[in-house]
Parts: sequence; C-alpha cells; structure tokens
Amino acid sequence: MRNRANLLPIVLLIIAVALIAYSAWTAELNIGFWGLIHSYSVSYFVGLGILSLSFITTLRLSSLKRMLLICQTSVFVIALWLLPVMVGSHPGNEMAYRNLVLVNGITEQGLSLLKTHYYLSCPAFHIFFSTLGGWFNINYESLIPIFPFIMQFLYLVPLFIFLRNILGADKEKHCWIGLWIFSLGNWIGQDYFSPQAVGVLLLLAILALITHRSLVEGNKRKKTMMYLSLLLLFGLLAATHLLTSLTVLCMVGAYTLVKRNWKLLRAIGLCVVIVIIWDFTLGFGYIARSFGEEAGILEQYYTETMRQRGLTGHTGALTFDPEYLLRTNITASVSGSESHSAVVKVRIAYVTVFAMVMGLGVLYMLRHRRNRTNIAILAMALSVLVLVPLRYAGWELAQRLYMFELPFVAYFGVMLLETKKKWIPPCLCILFMLLSVPFFISHYGNQASDYWSDNHKDGQRLITELQKSSGRYVGELRYITIEDGEMYYDLQLLRNVPYYMPISTHNDAVWSFIYNKPDYVDGIWEWFKNSSRYESYYRNPEFEIFRNIMLDEK
Repeated sequence: MRNRANLLPIVLLIIAVALIAYSAWTAELNIGFWGLIHSYSVSYFVGLGILSLSFITTLRLSSLKRMLLICQTSVFVIALWLLPVMVGSHPGNEMAYRNLVLVNGITEQGLSLLKTHYYLSCPAFHIFFSTLGGWFNINYESLIPIFPFIMQFLYLVPLFIFLRNILGADKEKHCWIGLWIFSLGNWIGQDYFSPQAVGVLLLLAILALITHRSLVEGNKRKKTMMYLSLLLLFGLLAATHLLTSLTVLCMVGAYTLVKRNWKLLRAIGLCVVIVIIWDFTLGFGYIARSFGEEAGILEQYYTETMRQRGLTGHTGALTFDPEYLLRTNITASVSGSESHSAVVKVRIAYVTVFAMVMGLGVLYMLRHRRNRTNIAILAMALSVLVLVPLRYAGWELAQRLYMFELPFVAYFGVMLLETKKKWIPPCLCILFMLLSVPFFISHYGNQASDYWSDNHKDGQRLITELQKSSGRYVGELRYITIEDGEMYYDLQLLRNVPYYMPISTHNDAVWSFIYNKPDYVDGIWEWFKNSSRYESYYRNPEFEIFRNIMLDEK
C-alpha cells in the first residue's frame, strides 16, 4: 500500500504534464473578452488541477519527496509563465521595450546617458544588463517575453530560504506550499524586464538574510559577513529601485524593533545613509524632485499622466487623502471597456481571496502561535502600509504594495497548516485547483493592450532608430486632440511639434480596451492621412509612421 501511495503523485504528475503539453501544443492566439485565456482549451486547466492534486498528495506522504516537489513546482511555473509565450503573450511589453532602449542606449552612448532621463536616477538595472549584454553579446529583445518566467523561478529561491528560516527545516513541506501560494498570488505583472522585477528579487534576498540564524547565533566572523552582505544587497537595491528600497527599510526596521537586535539597527542606519547619499548625489535627487516646488521632469511627467487618466486636482509628493488613493488605485482602474472593467473586478476579487487567507493565518497566529518571531513577521507585513501616502508611484502603488506583501501572505497562509485540521490540506488542494482560472484572467487579461504583433515590433524598431539617428521629436497619441479639423499637441513637458508620428492598430487596441474610446485612434490616423503637413514615411499592415514635411521645408 505504501508503494502505491508513493506512486500516485507520480502518475498524477504524468497525466497533468500530458494534458498541459497537449493544450499548449494545440493553443492558438485568441485574445477575447477575458484576455489570453481564450487561447487555451479546458484540458489545460484540468491539467493544472491534476497537477495541484499531485502536489498535495506528495505533501501528505510520510517522507519528504524533494525531487518530486521540485518537478511539480517547476511544471507549475512553466505552465503559468512560459507556455503562454508560445501563443504570443507579452506582459508589460511597452515598459519592457522602454527599458530595452535605455539599456541599449547605455551600451552605445555610455554613462553620459544617465543624466538625460529621470528613469535612470536608479540605473543599476540598466547598467548591469548593458554590461552583461556587452560581455556575452546577448539579444535582450528575444529575452523579454520569457523574462517574467525567469524572474518567477528566481523569486522562489530566496522565498524558500526565508520561509525555512522561520518555520524550521522540519517543516519543509510547509515551505513548498508557501511557494505555490506566492506563485498563484503573483498576478500583477511587475516581473517584466524592469528595475522593479530585480528589486523584488533583492527584497526577497534581504528577507532571507535577516531571518537567518547566523545573524543572531553565529560567531563574530559570520555575523560580520552577514551584515556586510546586507549592506551590499541594500546598496544594490537603492541603486536599482527607490520604492522597493524604502519598503525594505520599513520591513527591516519593524523586524529589528520587535526582535530587539540593536546591532542590526546600526546596519539599518547605514542603509538610510545609503539611500540619502544615493538619491541626493548619484541618483540626481529623485526624492528631492518629488518634494520640490519646481518638481522637474518627474513631477511634470507624473502630473501629465494623471491628467490623461482624468485624475487631476492633487499636488505634493505625499497624500493622506483616502479618496484620492481610492480614486487613483481602484476606481480609475474599474473603467474603460466592458472587458477591461470585468478583468479588473476579477483581480479585486482575486486579491480579496489572498487577503482572507493571510487574515485567517494572522488570526490563528495571534491566538495560538504568538511569539516574538511571528509578531516580527507581522510587523514587517504591516510596515508596508507606511508607504501608502507616497504619491509618485501613482496608480501602480496598490499593485506594488500588494507584491511586497506576498511573502507574508505565503507565510501566514502556511500558518493555517499549524491547526492540524484534516480538512485544511483538501481545502488547499481545491483552492489551488480553482485559482488557476482567475490567475490567468488577472495576469493575462490585459493582452488586448499588452500584446505586440511582429508588425508592431518592426515599426517600433524603426521609430527608435529614426529618433536615435535624426534627433527629431517623436509624438505620442495621448497628447493629441483633433478639434474642428485641426490637430492640437497638448504637452507641457515638451512644446515641440511632432516630426515623426507613429500610429498602429496596437494603439487602437489600447484606447479601445483601457479608455473605451474605439474611435480615438482612427480619427487621428485619418487626420494624418489627409493632412497636407504630414506624409506617410513608413507603413506595414499594422503600423504607420508619418513625417512632418513642413519642418523639412524650414
């Protein structure tokens, strides 16, 4: 009987892999009302359900089957993050390509580029990938689609160490469940080719570091190495992503105060100094520009972006206005087309499920497992809320804070297993089986605006080269309005008349899906076609570039 029990999860894994592989092989790109989910048959999600059953069955075996758990978790991550790339999924494409342009710019122009773009105030990500690409001749454009998959795998390593540090080696099975909770909860798509993706990895590494026993029980040499490692990781983080570094300061500070590790408090003081020195010297005053009366490029860019989203009427780098926070992070998102609104509502419901899991775990801990370590972990989770008043992260703030909370959602979710209730594992299995569908909708529901076709990529490559070689200003559709047959370019940052104006069917998809304005792009496209001031410079079936011939005459 024991051999049969050991064989069952393997059989289930084989069946799951067969169903998932078949579904992936037969899948065809179909971006429908709920996004990319329409590209896959029911067998894909049945396979994920059977995979979840195989995983829970393995955990219920008397002995730890580590290799089997590794295989199951790997298949799970591949199914959710890699296989969708086969049918054309491109999460975070626009921002990922912006980062690619900056990485390539550093490769070609050197570090002098850093002072030309506010986004490079924390340039460690761009410098690292530029250097790495130069050494190994890496084509990052081909890497962009699979970058979220790579990052998801990397996240699980420090997360596993963090969970095992707290739970203990004797509860390794619980750690694996924590990995699955984290993976299913990570729908927000901040793991694309970007500084924040690497920032989250460094955050998890720091959590694993400060909860390691060597920081308290090790000899002097080990402790010194741990403290130096903490400073090194934090220094890299400060130079990579400001919001994540501020989050880590809050987390580590809360953990230190509860644990009363005063030596660690000194290290935190040095981390604060690192942030201040970096931001106001090497980082070109990212924070200073946010607070200053003359806010500079960052503030103007933010204000213009909020204006485009209909979120005007607020100034200052900090806000304690709950109505404003609700409007920018929630209400404004539940808008646009019917499809976009439905996807956002699924996301809100999905987040609520994980909030309930964490809440139940916290309640159990407070009643039955309240000790200094658990209170310290709870303090870290709550410390993230200190950043709620931050303004410069704008409409992404709620998503990013949710991402920072996920390690603690995983930990307190696992805490429910401490109840020893026999119904908890089956409930977790059912939860894992059911959540794959809303995960897919939440993570890939915006494909109408995220997806870039090959024609759109070709056009983007050309416009990047034209801007680089000519130095001419490239216009953006969001700053254009057509009134009484005349084009107005409304941009406070740059009062230039566009020389090149790219327009594509992708733009039409974005404005239709996000803003529910299906005629906006078509109207502008038609104006440029009929304009005597512009002529078509480049055209493919989905992308067209217009050139201002009046400026040529001047």
